[in-house]
Amino acid sequence: PAVDPEAEAKAKAEAEAKAKAEAEAKAKADAEAKAKAEADAKAKAEAEAKAKEEAAKQAEKDEAAKREAEEQALRDKRAAEMAKHKGTVTAKPGKKTKVPVTAAKVQKGMLEKIIDNLNRLHKRAS
Repeated sequence: PAVDPEAEAKAKAEAEAKAKAEAEAKAKADAEAKAKAEADAKAKAEAEAKAKEEAAKQAEKDEAAKREAEEQALRDKRAAEMAKHKGTVTAKPGKKTKVPVTAAKVQKGMLEKIIDNLNRLHKRAS
């Protein structure tokens, strides 16, 4: 069986071209798959970052609402205590209450009042 060298060279060239085309197609497919995987990973990372940020914002809002509720409860408690305290206190220290004035049993003259005041002051000084 005689093999034609031209046909053999042609077949060899076709096989090389076919192998080269397959290698290029495989490289292209690998590059596309890699790019797609990178894009998916990037999108997933962005989604996770966004979810973390949203969770942090929500936690901050929840914390603020909880703190506000505690402060309001404390304000209500203080207001109730103040109302209770106001009910028990009758005379305020800042206001003067009117005391009924009655006449003394022994009426003293001006000179006797001055002498009593002087005696009182001298007792305190010594």
